[in-house]
Amino acid sequence: MPAKARTIDLNADVGEGYGAWPAVADTELFSLISSASIACGFHAGDPTRMRETASLAARNRVMVGAHPGYPDLLGFGRRELGASAPEIRDYVIYQVGAMMACAAAAGTRVRYVKPHGALYNRAAREPAIARAIAEGVRAADPNLALLGLAGSALLSSADEVGLRPVAEAFLDRGYRKDGSLVPRDQLPTFLDMIGTAVVAILLGPWWGALVGVMGNVGGAFFTGPVGIPFALVNVAGALVWGYGVRSFGMGATPTRFFILNVIVALVTSAIAAPIVVFVFGGATGHSSDALTAAFAQAGQALLAATFASSVIVSLADKIISGFLALAIIDALPAEMSRGLRLPGPTGTGRLVIAVVGVVVGAALIAFYLFITPPAPPA
Repeated sequence: MPAKARTIDLNADVGEGYGAWPAVADTELFSLISSASIACGFHAGDPTRMRETASLAARNRVMVGAHPGYPDLLGFGRRELGASAPEIRDYVIYQVGAMMACAAAAGTRVRYVKPHGALYNRAAREPAIARAIAEGVRAADPNLALLGLAGSALLSSADEVGLRPVAEAFLDRGYRKDGSLVPRDQLPTFLDMIGTAVVAILLGPWWGALVGVMGNVGGAFFTGPVGIPFALVNVAGALVWGYGVRSFGMGATPTRFFILNVIVALVTSAIAAPIVVFVFGGATGHSSDALTAAFAQAGQALLAATFASSVIVSLADKIISGFLALAIIDALPAEMSRGLRLPGPTGTGRLVIAVVGVVVGAALIAFYLFITPPAPPA
């Protein structure tokens, strides 16, 4: 007996323009997806766009879902409004009912509901809110499925009220150990190579590389195996820091040490970008994915876009890591760094240099946050 074929439903949030503002790339998306969660007018969308998007789904044989959110056009439904459970139940009934009418006018029908943004995240962790959403969906149509984060309170509530729960996973988002999503506004730094830099500078580049690999592989036991391919990045960083200071005198002055950290950022980005593209398909769930998408949309090839976003993120990360490593080295017994050419005198002078370096890195983080476009909603 032949094995039953497995299929993957590719879902996207669509119809998220409003009034004169178009929903970018919706037409192109419908040739790639199998289900579409259509904004219902509260966080985005409007009656005309809801009907037109449902019609577009019908023409492309794409399943239609309602995508209700908080009444928050200015915040795109991402702000936590603190609405009560009864209010949220009515929000869902109102939006799902409107979407069902627009879908019927377009010759199709709503098959499922997926909450949006802050409402989605709240329903994942608060049983009372999850229950209110599930009851709202059931009141609109008990035959609808409820789509939510795997293992969340929302799916448990769907099952409790008699709806069909459907678990989803995100290819472009990071996950915490408890299964919840990593926040999109998480700072774009890792700061996971500080120890590698300290050891590479004090003991030598290959000792630093060993520490980097051990830290990377060991971390996989706590954060999952995603980071293992990036062990090569740690090795490269250790070699550049170690040889740069010990063999090429790149630690002799603050300026040269700053340049060394920039070189580390460029080299590690050049190694990380192919890993991100060829191992993970261009997205790892880090906040830099939004910047990669912006570069790709501007016409850059995926590899070039990934490298560009990685450099911007890595500059801040490696500058801060390098100067924090310098502060740690200064705090260790002087015998450990004897013979090394490091910037500034030991004590307060070197600490001031380290602080200035960290401040420069923090300024780069602020610049990154300023230029990064808003990521698509959950």
